[in-house]
Amino acid sequence: MTTTHVRVTLIAGTLLTLVAFLVGHGAGRHLDGDVEGDPRADSSIGARMLRDHFSASQSNLTLLVSTPGKVDSPTTRLYGRRLTKALMHEPGVRVIASYGDQRRPDLMSADGHHALILAHVDESSARLPRTLDAVSRDLESARGRLEVRMGGSATVGQAIQDTILHDLGIAELMAFPVVIALLLLVSRSVVAAALPLLIAVFAVEGANALLRALAPFTSVSVFALNLTTALGIGLAVDYGLLLVRRYREEVLTYGMKREAVIASVSQAGHTIVVSAAILVSALTTLLLFPLPFLRSMAYAGIATVTLAAFATVTLLPPVLVQLGQRIDTVGALPRARRPRHAVPSVGGEGWVTAVRWTARHALAVASTTIVILVLFGAPFLHARFDVSDVRQLPSRAQARVAEERITSVFPTQSVDIILGSADQRAVVGYARRLSTLPTVDTVDAPTGRYAHGLLTGPRQPARSSGGSSWISVSARPRTPPAELEALVRRLRGVGAPADRYVTGVAAINLDTRDSIREVLPYAAIAAVTMTLLLILRLTRSPVLTVQAVLLNALSLAAMLGAQVWWFQDGSLAQMLGFTPTGSLDIGVSVLMGVLAFGLSMDYGIFLISRLAEERRRRIEPFAALEEAVRTTGGTISSAAVILAASMLAVAGSRITSVKMLGIGVALAVLLDAMVVRAFLLPSVLALGAVRTRLTQARADASESRSREQVKPQA
Repeated sequence: MTTTHVRVTLIAGTLLTLVAFLVGHGAGRHLDGDVEGDPRADSSIGARMLRDHFSASQSNLTLLVSTPGKVDSPTTRLYGRRLTKALMHEPGVRVIASYGDQRRPDLMSADGHHALILAHVDESSARLPRTLDAVSRDLESARGRLEVRMGGSATVGQAIQDTILHDLGIAELMAFPVVIALLLLVSRSVVAAALPLLIAVFAVEGANALLRALAPFTSVSVFALNLTTALGIGLAVDYGLLLVRRYREEVLTYGMKREAVIASVSQAGHTIVVSAAILVSALTTLLLFPLPFLRSMAYAGIATVTLAAFATVTLLPPVLVQLGQRIDTVGALPRARRPRHAVPSVGGEGWVTAVRWTARHALAVASTTIVILVLFGAPFLHARFDVSDVRQLPSRAQARVAEERITSVFPTQSVDIILGSADQRAVVGYARRLSTLPTVDTVDAPTGRYAHGLLTGPRQPARSSGGSSWISVSARPRTPPAELEALVRRLRGVGAPADRYVTGVAAINLDTRDSIREVLPYAAIAAVTMTLLLILRLTRSPVLTVQAVLLNALSLAAMLGAQVWWFQDGSLAQMLGFTPTGSLDIGVSVLMGVLAFGLSMDYGIFLISRLAEERRRRIEPFAALEEAVRTTGGTISSAAVILAASMLAVAGSRITSVKMLGIGVALAVLLDAMVVRAFLLPSVLALGAVRTRLTQARADASESRSREQVKPQA
């Protein structure tokens, strides 16, 4: 590593960071606030056919017009028509239906005080925020005469995107000062504390640039920005602290020479690469799911992990070479009684004391810890999973208030069916059969409206296009979501005269859950298998490998159980300010499990790799554990606290799904670092050592008796 190589590497890293910042700046405005379900599913295919062939179905902007009087009065209809015309003149807005113009009964509430205006805006356009702002100004001009609320999927998606981006900015402002303070406390040097932050900037900006580059070609959720920020900061701290800690350790052997950097990279760098590979392999399993949301999380996570590891083992060593003695020249804390370049020990001896105490009470500690983790995980037995709805927004968000008001005034929910080419008689028979199903109120088809098998309304030619038919099945008012999904299954079970695709919100939610449940077992097997192989390659010990995965599974189960108690059952709802829905978001739960598994294994790798290194020096097993804990315990605990802090900063979001992700991953990391690695693993190893010694003692005694029996015969 010559001086020229060092300078070239540093210049290249700086230029890459600047380019990434320029490309990724403002990436959030190019990402999606809401993403579709499984594109291969029956419901998604039907949704695309509706969008392509039936323009009247494409309402994603719903205006609820309310008045103390009757919406059917001449004055109110006049103001409604003016509002409709104002919308029609807005670029990017297409009015689909308005009660004021068409006087459709289904667009007026039963009490006559409310009416709907249905419109469509292009959600894929970068103009969407400006278009919705223009619509809001039109609504302001109508207020005073009418009360108008703006809902619809476009409004909700934009509200989610705006809230995430606003809260993310606050999270970054909160996280960085806390992380800097903790790094100063851990590193005891301003210079050493700054090194992980440089890695974080490189990883976060690089990942954001990649997401921005992918946005024109695939659906990428704005949710991914939360992941790049929290994961980038956390992993930069993990990897940076480990390498700097090992460098300071090697300095005691080699002095301030390049050999110290090389030795650090050969040991700690190898651990970092394996740890990153395990986390990347876990995140890669998200690509097995056909959902754009989970795929975009995979892109963000893989990019962040790879860039953080790359920066640590490639860009950080030249920085260490350039710094030399200056890594400790600016002290953040007094260094009294600490020799120059000595390795800071943040809790290392304390963890050794805890390990020794644990070894003396191994059975009691192991049993108690397992019981505690199992109790934490017990609520997972009644976990329910669903797809998030508008309730993940803050209760006072205008989009949520509007949607809930629209639902309460117009409680009818419908399921859409696209029917392939079929003759009119077959369509009539099919529509009549659908109208006789339980929970069905009415069925609208090209041939008319049907209820209980009878024709009750006129023909609807707009529901026929290119030989295909659009059929809407309306459920009875206020049908519970579970019954609506049961209706979707019944509709799919009714014989159709041609190819048919059942779609709508209930069908998309149902297909999303089914897609995840279908792939989940294979993803879990793939993640565990790759983790086992990588840990075995690192430690060359099957026992340590299996122990690491099993203990990680315990902390993962405890985290998921706590999430059920806190979010599904709503134990923390009042404290954290969210609306419990009686279920967990299924996509976020999968992402949370993958992250918790990979990040918890991260700390396990730090410990067991050092343990394997000490064992290769032929140190007695428990002495090797003590030395491994002494050298990594402080780093693991410090890194876990800092990573948890960055995750909790993200958890300050007002979006329930983001809140759940941040708290869940923070809990899993702290449980694994402070409970599993500190108490359960040492107690299990101590019990194993006792068993080994007993087995060896029995073998020695048996051999001694055999020798005594042989002597008389001789």
